[in-house]
Amino acid sequence: MKTKIFLVNFICAIFLFAACTPIEPEIKEITPETCVATLLKYFPYTLDDQFIFVNDDLNHRIEAKACDNWKDGIYPRIFIDDEMGTDLNSEWNCSVHACMFNNGINPDSIPWTHYWVERISAYISNIPSDNDAPIKMIWRMDFRLSLRDYFTAYKEVSCKLSEFTSILTDTISVPIQTIVSQNMDTTIVDGACVHIVRGEGIVDFSLDNKTFWRRVTK
Repeated sequence: MKTKIFLVNFICAIFLFAACTPIEPEIKEITPETCVATLLKYFPYTLDDQFIFVNDDLNHRIEAKACDNWKDGIYPRIFIDDEMGTDLNSEWNCSVHACMFNNGINPDSIPWTHYWVERISAYISNIPSDNDAPIKMIWRMDFRLSLRDYFTAYKEVSCKLSEFTSILTDTISVPIQTIVSQNMDTTIVDGACVHIVRGEGIVDFSLDNKTFWRRVTK
């Protein structure tokens, strides 16, 4: 009986460990196309999406809609610069962008609102001349809480080719770098960040590492 109990507990432990272990993305060859395909797993958005974030502690709600800034129906937006080639001996870069616009702001009210579009972006570059860390990955988010209150989150990582898949973890934490506001504390604290989850996109963000704006679907 003890043997059976031990086996059951052992099997459960194995499943629990497997569930908690990050699953690295399958990418057999590093090219601009495979990098874009990998990044798109963090951008599960469509033009019909609403970006709604609720902070229960502050009783604050933000609503933004997906924005087709290029007016061609493509979303998220993909860029690939591979004029010099696509292999690891060539210099290239690629990026994915999801733009949005705060529902509470009239884009016709102030001219500069047309040129400052909120967005979530990810970039991957290959720089062969950098022998130690030729792969560079950047995550950035620019987001408004209101017309004059906004923040920027930014993260940059460089690595060897062999380390590339290990930096594409299930959850990407992007530190808050800048807060601009006339009403809020703009001090940057440790733990203030945006969380982006593979298969879900942005799930939450915090400006003070105490209260969180969590994305909701309605």
